[in-house]
Amino acid sequence: MARKDMGVPDLKRALGLVEAKVAKKLLRTSLRSAAKLVAAEIRANAPVAEGLLKRSVKVRAGRRRKNYIGVEITVEGGRDEGFVGFVEWGSRHQAANPFARRSVEAKRAEALDAIAEGVESALG
Repeated sequence: MARKDMGVPDLKRALGLVEAKVAKKLLRTSLRSAAKLVAAEIRANAPVAEGLLKRSVKVRAGRRRKNYIGVEITVEGGRDEGFVGFVEWGSRHQAANPFARRSVEAKRAEALDAIAEGVESALG
């Protein structure tokens, strides 16, 4: 388990001790593992009619930019992509079912611990 007292400044300091290329890979791997935890929770909370919504939850690498590393959790509905917004936010014909927001809030602390643990275990 990751140390509870390891915060963002500690992570930055620890990553500053290794080569930039290694730090990026390490952080990207840790972010991806945390995103997978959240994506699994989104799939578990997604409403099921045909199962399309559950299958459309994906974890992808974020856009690469200088001094930025990120991962994205996307819900791609294919031809019914607008449907995801109606489920999450509701419409005048349907009440909102904020399954994605609930999932993110439920797994936030666990995801942050996974990032810290990944960095800490890789750095020794």
